[in-house]
Amino acid sequence: MCLANIIYDCDHFIIFGVSDDYEITGLSENDVRYTQADILNFLRTKSFAYHKIPNVKLDSIIVDGKELDVLTIKNEDYKPYFLTRDETKQGTTVRAGTVYSRMGFSCSRG
Repeated sequence: MCLANIIYDCDHFIIFGVSDDYEITGLSENDVRYTQADILNFLRTKSFAYHKIPNVKLDSIIVDGKELDVLTIKNEDYKPYFLTRDETKQGTTVRAGTVYSRMGFSCSRG
């Protein structure tokens, strides 16, 4: 939700298979991997206001011989995304009516 609410005019990405130190580690067969359908089904089960979920796309790519998953959160004019009821998972709660956004983000335009 944070990336979907950024006001910068570009798409945003989450890359799986890269360490916190920006090392390309790749994904292994032991990693939990989700499909595009899994992600969309998860989002559809959440109580998004106006039933509008972020537009996302999942791709698998190979970089330096290692497989990565790239989740693209498409930039859209419709903002903000927020929930109409609290959602809690593993002790973390996303509060209803709260707009979450990323601060200090920049993007390049190409």
